[in-house]
Amino acid sequence: ISMNDDAWGADDQLWIWELTPNWTTPTSSTFQKTNTINVESFASQFNTGSPNFNDITCIDQPGTTIKVDAVSTVLMHRAQYRNFGDSQHIVCYHTVNIDGENHAGLRWYELVKTTGDWTIRQQGTYAPDESSRWLGSIGMNGDREIAIGYSIVGETTYPGISFTGQSSIEYENASGIFDVAETNIYEGTMSKTNNSRWVDYSNLTIDPVDDHTFWYSNSYVKGFSENGSYIAAFQFTSQALNSNFLADNTTPLINETVNFSDQSTGIVESWEWDFSPNTINYVGGTNETSQNPQVQFTQSGVYSVTLMVSDGTANDTLTKHNYINTLAVGMDDIAEDDGFKIYSINKRAHINIPENINTEIIIYNSRGQQVFYKLADYTIQTELNTPGIYIVILKTKNKTYSGKIMINQQ
Repeated sequence: ISMNDDAWGADDQLWIWELTPNWTTPTSSTFQKTNTINVESFASQFNTGSPNFNDITCIDQPGTTIKVDAVSTVLMHRAQYRNFGDSQHIVCYHTVNIDGENHAGLRWYELVKTTGDWTIRQQGTYAPDESSRWLGSIGMNGDREIAIGYSIVGETTYPGISFTGQSSIEYENASGIFDVAETNIYEGTMSKTNNSRWVDYSNLTIDPVDDHTFWYSNSYVKGFSENGSYIAAFQFTSQALNSNFLADNTTPLINETVNFSDQSTGIVESWEWDFSPNTINYVGGTNETSQNPQVQFTQSGVYSVTLMVSDGTANDTLTKHNYINTLAVGMDDIAEDDGFKIYSINKRAHINIPENINTEIIIYNSRGQQVFYKLADYTIQTELNTPGIYIVILKTKNKTYSGKIMINQQ
């Protein structure tokens, strides 16, 4: 995606480019402009009276005659793409000259596509006062909150770093308004005086774990000829308290250690685990209040697991019923139930399945490692080369079966 200023010809526009790779014949790949979108009028040019009409070394700093560049002739890093299933979205941004007086502001867009071409859902320009704002980066999280981080400088304010954005409520209005209060990330302590070169780009991205928290990195003036890198994380709203967890093995052997990992969202201050039946031991120095406990199940059977999390004022609880199926290691060589039969002959495991019953077949070794998987509706056999005891799990739509087999040396 690129921008076009009407001062360069044509209209004020966004241009969409699409690459269609041909992996068989790369020279037959195509890269072409597929969409031209007219936007609200803007001026990306600074210092329009200078011999070089597109000179962008223009932003004033306090205490010096050195100006810094606005980097205003390109879209900034990056045009962020999101696919929400029923619609695709792009948010992007570039710096504009607000009043023809080298006052830099933030021009941003949200594009949407369901079918056909991309169209503008909303657009806006952020320049609430006489300070200049530039070198921004924009992004949208999974809650459809839009944030933009940027550099900011004022007549008496050294170059610093700030952010603003649009709440999910205002997003529904598609108003093009940033209604989140501007917040300082870093307050500058000096101007850049060794040269006019600012940095090329900054970067705003979304936390991949919660799809809610914004992470932003930008540069600041650290010394006379030195830039520093500043990294910040922020949220517009606290994420709702929501209990969730995963186990790294849901079919362990008796007394095999299972590692539970907390996947809860929100500001969690405490955890409380419960197992039913309660024939378990906590190991590895963990207990029922640990965030990520390590647990051994001391009896065979099916266990339900509950996690209650608290933020100090509110609680949320999740129970995963019949979540852990603990397997006993025995020496019996045959299991038969409802027409299913599991047995071994020498190095082969034989699984008899009643006709036309779709069945997941999973075989584990004695260390709980999966060594075979197949979805079948017919009797099968498979060779297991390592002697020992194996657990066979058969899962149908309505029921789970298990059996133990011994693989001999022959």
